[in-house]
Amino acid sequence: MLNRRTFLNRGVVGFTAATPVAATRAQAAPAEPSAIGGYDYRLPTFKNGSRLLFQGDSITDMKWGRNQKDRNHYLGHSYVYLIASRLGVDMPAAKLEFFNRGMSGHKVHDLRARWQKDAIDMKP
Repeated sequence: MLNRRTFLNRGVVGFTAATPVAATRAQAAPAEPSAIGGYDYRLPTFKNGSRLLFQGDSITDMKWGRNQKDRNHYLGHSYVYLIASRLGVDMPAAKLEFFNRGMSGHKVHDLRARWQKDAIDMKP
């Protein structure tokens, strides 16, 4: 039976020996960005200055800043923010505009009631 010290020593030696092999394999075969996990990760195509509008319920809302002075939370903390920040980094020349019009607790009939103001008038 191994004591704790011997077990740990063998584990560290084994881990240290395996690490360079794993690092070499990772560097030897870089995956193409569009083929990772079988998904197509190519960037979407937008006209320069396109306006992207997100509508929905609490999942979209996520406390987006309705106050113009609160620019740190303008898009909220949801997937809207994640998509906007990712596309902003990957496609800065496109000068995309993002708008979050999620409303926590709203249902489809609520969305319909605010469709003109929140969607059509904004001309996304």
